[in-house]
Amino acid sequence: ASNASNVNNQWVIVEDTNGYFGNCANFRQYNFPVDMIPDCLDTETLTVVETTNPEIFYNGITAEDKASIIAAFGEYTESEFYEDKILALRIDENTSTHLMGKILIAGQKQYSIPYLLAVKDNGNWKIVYHGQDSPFCESVESYNFPISILDSCFVGTTLKRFN
Repeated sequence: ASNASNVNNQWVIVEDTNGYFGNCANFRQYNFPVDMIPDCLDTETLTVVETTNPEIFYNGITAEDKASIIAAFGEYTESEFYEDKILALRIDENTSTHLMGKILIAGQKQYSIPYLLAVKDNGNWKIVYHGQDSPFCESVESYNFPISILDSCFVGTTLKRFN
């Protein structure tokens, strides 16, 4: 995702987040309206500054849901690697009970978990898959993901497409 600003009647790319956090200072430098700034990283305090406009940037989930999904990611991975990392969520598709997105990790070198699947069960979000590629069918088929969120999975080494 890119964010641009009109400077002297020319559009300038301010942030090309490309799946990572934007830098809050870059948005402020170009006087972006506060409601047009996505979650961004304050590089001085190393904290995530959440958007004031979740209706645009959270793709249909609330700030509470977003925090719940990030917490569920920590529980799912059970890895100490993520404990001292700054995490955020980018939502690609959401049906209110099924979600596909990315966990964004900031720090010296930013990177992401590019494929995350979550389900809402009894009011709580649960991560059911994260990785670089489609999941194995047996690990996700019981969750009844709609095709708009999960269009393929692996049976052994064969990719099974649903469309």
